[in-house]
Amino acid sequence: MAKTDIQRITDTLTYLQNTNIVTPAERTPAYQLAQAYMLAVHPGGAGTPAYHQFSQRLSLGYHFYNDPNDRRRIARALFMLWKAIEHF
Repeated sequence: MAKTDIQRITDTLTYLQNTNIVTPAERTPAYQLAQAYMLAVHPGGAGTPAYHQFSQRLSLGYHFYNDPNDRRRIARALFMLWKAIEHF
């Protein structure tokens, strides 16, 4: 089942709060940076075309035989952080 835009972005933000791609001390700032980015760049939220487009950019599609969920979460989180750093 495909994720909705809201699910994909919420899952990515939640992953940032619990990930090991940053240190425990960096988790909250990383989450806050990504959340601030989403609010600044997509103030209209899920109903806007830009929000949908960003969600689609986070989507890595379905890997038929080998679905590396953890690697996909990492890639989404890193992409969101990169976009947030680039924005600010």
